[in-house]
Amino acid sequence: MVSSVQILLLVLSILAYLAGGLSAMAALVGKKIPVISRPVTLCVGLVMSLTLLLLHCASTGLWQPLQNNFSAMVTMAVLLAAFVAYIQFRRPVPSLEWLAMPVVVLLLLMAGHFGTAKPEQYLPNAYSVVHRVTSYLGALSFLISGVTGILYLISAQNLRGRKKGGHAPPRPGVFGSLERLEHLTYSSVTFGFALFTLGLITGFVWIHHEGAGRMGASWYLSAKVILALAAWAIFAVVLHTPIAPRLRGRKNAILSIVGLVLTLATMVAVLLMPAGGAS
Repeated sequence: MVSSVQILLLVLSILAYLAGGLSAMAALVGKKIPVISRPVTLCVGLVMSLTLLLLHCASTGLWQPLQNNFSAMVTMAVLLAAFVAYIQFRRPVPSLEWLAMPVVVLLLLMAGHFGTAKPEQYLPNAYSVVHRVTSYLGALSFLISGVTGILYLISAQNLRGRKKGGHAPPRPGVFGSLERLEHLTYSSVTFGFALFTLGLITGFVWIHHEGAGRMGASWYLSAKVILALAAWAIFAVVLHTPIAPRLRGRKNAILSIVGLVLTLATMVAVLLMPAGGAS
């Protein structure tokens, strides 16, 4: 069960992350926003969401962060926010919070909905643990690559507009260099693809040994399987862009965004599966 205190922390975390995203958006359009506002709201959101996760684990007595729908979504939100904090404190990517924070908020909203409407407990066996950890971390990496892909497209359009003498955003370079964004996208895909592949393999093995009865004989036609394979295929193409120069740059960013949409759709499909089949 998700207690009222946990719901309160969830709401406060969402508000903190929203404040960070709105601050980044305000800075983007030229508003005078204190420089400290974004790191402060990001840190506040991280502290509250991490406290929420620990409190939820303590209330259930199970310290595996991917034990149910609620903890899985909160864990992904915390990891994504932590990644953004690491990047911004180590080597900032301007306006990264503008696109990353909405994804964090979306994950927390999914936790609030599916964690209360469908508070499913996951089965504690070796295949399920490996499958869930690798699948969720792989999906998280794909979400990051999609966000940086969006930033790449906007930054490229910004540069193209300046070259043609068109209207540029009020702060040139506000989205960061194309090389840095492309590197972040490719690094996220490389890490995520390895984990997601392992997640798919362990998932198929798990279904073969234990899950076919729950999911039915036509499990391979379920929405979550088809969407997961589609996302995997898209990122397989992105992973091979270094040996296919024609796919680099803008096309690579578009593929990453398509992969982001497919990854989110896969997560929704998994959470909507009936009890016993949401693996």
